[in-house]
Amino acid sequence: MTDRTFSDPAIQRYISGKEVVVLAMLTSRGGPLATPMWFVNDGEQLAMVSVDGLAKIRNLERDSRVSVVAEGGE
Repeated sequence: MTDRTFSDPAIQRYISGKEVVVLAMLTSRGGPLATPMWFVNDGEQLAMVSVDGLAKIRNLERDSRVSVVAEGGE
């Protein structure tokens, strides 16, 4: 397997066909929280918008470690 970065053309082609990713993080008790998120891709990063005060925002403010999954769905 080769190392790839987010700006890799193959990754950009793949992500350009997606509308939703799954954002996973840890809750305050250490359990997982996975939530679907719409996103905007500028070629270097994904931007996601949410509402202040929600659990996912509090979790991200407490611990910014996340995982993002863009599933093929096929």
